[in-house]
Amino acid sequence: CLTVQGINLMRQRKLDEAINNFKLAIKRNPNSPLAIYNLALAFIQIEEKKQAVELLKKIVSYEYLVPLKDQAKRLLQDLEYPR
Repeated sequence: CLTVQGINLMRQRKLDEAINNFKLAIKRNPNSPLAIYNLALAFIQIEEKKQAVELLKKIVSYEYLVPLKDQAKRLLQDLEYPR
């Protein structure tokens, strides 16, 4: 699975490769909360916070229950309103 490979690459600090995997996973399944959330995390690590915010907002906007929705909300608040 591309998302799992991306997570493993992110753990190895291979962020460019991880980002590519997450983007491919999203291309195959545009509403994959796991791929979108992890792409947002990767963007945060490379200081692309604007792109991360957009992705997190997408997850938060889902009307159906998404396992990562609460985490996305908290992370989004931290990015938009840093302490």
